[in-house]
Amino acid sequence: MKHLIFILVLLCSAICKAQLPLEHSFSARNSYPQVIVFSSNGKKILSNDTSSNQVKLYNMDYSLWKSISVPVPANYKLNSTFLITDNLFNNDNSVELIASCYYYDQAANTVTYSLRLINETGNIIQDFGNNNYASVLKDDNGIYKLIVSNYQSHPNGAAPTIDSKFYTLPGSTPCDACGNGLGVKPTNNSSNQSYISAATPNPSTGNTMIMYNLGPGLREAEIQLFNTNGQIINRYSISQPSGNINVLTSDLAPGTYFYSLRTESELTPAQKITVIR
Repeated sequence: MKHLIFILVLLCSAICKAQLPLEHSFSARNSYPQVIVFSSNGKKILSNDTSSNQVKLYNMDYSLWKSISVPVPANYKLNSTFLITDNLFNNDNSVELIASCYYYDQAANTVTYSLRLINETGNIIQDFGNNNYASVLKDDNGIYKLIVSNYQSHPNGAAPTIDSKFYTLPGSTPCDACGNGLGVKPTNNSSNQSYISAATPNPSTGNTMIMYNLGPGLREAEIQLFNTNGQIINRYSISQPSGNINVLTSDLAPGTYFYSLRTESELTPAQKITVIR
């Protein structure tokens, strides 16, 4: 009997030692933490809380580095923030970001957007008006450009209308193609990583578009759409190295959903889609 008890104690001790130690917990509504790589300020952890209009950045030891209050127009809601950088929109080493807000007219079933560039003190640097997406590219001369777009979906399956404007940027990012629309650098060589864009428009009343680019050598993948319980509710197969897919959100119940790009070797960080009626 004593021998059996001794074995059980050893087994329990081995199991307990095998558990991973918890370092820290984050709690934010409708947002997963992301790791941001800044040009001058190194790696930070992003925790977005759209319910309180706060963007919080933490050091890698989980101590708070900066808390940014996002100015939201009256009657609008903050949907997301992206292109969080420190040397892209200027060269002062402070944090700037794009904030996307929306107003939903339930009676008319229409959405009006607000896209703003703000700094870390919450001041508006530039108001881009009724647009719902922004991305960055680097041209052949090494100049970074900001693309501000307004994606307009149409009923009855008609092709969407996308109006875009290009702006020259004075700075740069730590990566040529910023993953996830957040100024995120997935690894030391972002060009070797698969990429998935923010959904546009977001929030969505009927359909939304997601752009993707697979890493070198990858030709098959899928975009997984799942609910807040982590249950996969739809899969979209990909057989081309790059392109976009259209997600029909009119079949989904109003609420928050997440999506990721899964390949044979990667799973991109989850991003959010809001469906409204």
